[in-house]
Amino acid sequence: MNHTKNFFGLLIAFMCLAMISGSSAANPDTKNIDQGGAFPCYKLTINLVCNPSTGYMWVPEFNSSEVKWINDSYIDGSGLIGEDKLEQFVFVGVTGAKVVMKLENPNKQVVAIKTYKIPGFFFDY
Repeated sequence: MNHTKNFFGLLIAFMCLAMISGSSAANPDTKNIDQGGAFPCYKLTINLVCNPSTGYMWVPEFNSSEVKWINDSYIDGSGLIGEDKLEQFVFVGVTGAKVVMKLENPNKQVVAIKTYKIPGFFFDY
């Protein structure tokens, strides 16, 4: 009987430890978006190929009360004119909020659309 109690005690401790370590994997953060109050936010990183020297650039669209654009930078490319580059966009927002990325040509016409959702603790989109 004593072994059964020890087994269930270890099982419960293991499950609690697993839940605690899993919660840090999603990298939740508390942000105040548009002074609407503090709530858990999650990070979304998007890497897309563009060619800014020829005028083809990705433009994000999102609900600013649910998502904040943190940063964008070129993370790949030698800098040669006409060469494709990898651009990285970083956002934080509430789970399930959408970020729509539109590829615009030099005439500001949309030639491609990609939709992403902010991931959350229990699932990723």
